[in-house]
Amino acid sequence: MKCVNLMERFPKNRVIRTVPGTRDPWNFEMLCKYGHIFPSGENELGAATVRRGIIANKLAALDCATRVQHGDDGTNIYFDVSAFRQVAKIIKPRRRRQLTPEQLEEARARAAANFSLSPTKGPQMKI
Repeated sequence: MKCVNLMERFPKNRVIRTVPGTRDPWNFEMLCKYGHIFPSGENELGAATVRRGIIANKLAALDCATRVQHGDDGTNIYFDVSAFRQVAKIIKPRRRRQLTPEQLEEARARAAANFSLSPTKGPQMKI
């Protein structure tokens, strides 16, 4: 059975976590401020909250969402991919840090000033 590939379907500026050493789309999770979003089927996603309360109740109240589990530690819902924006407004997916070219150049300069490369020992920090 196929599932929604979070890496291909959604913007590259989102934080997506996977099990180390695997590229299976079923193992992808989009990290969010109030939980995470995960694939649940071919055209379906799931969202899990990290606690119960206002966020869990807002997600469950959406017409496009179906609550499948409600517990002391949070709520799980399923929703269609087309409703991603509605769910994302509530659960707030994390964004990757984006550096400007100037910030990137400054970071490279700092790294070059603080680290040296030893042919036998690898990278070493200057003290």
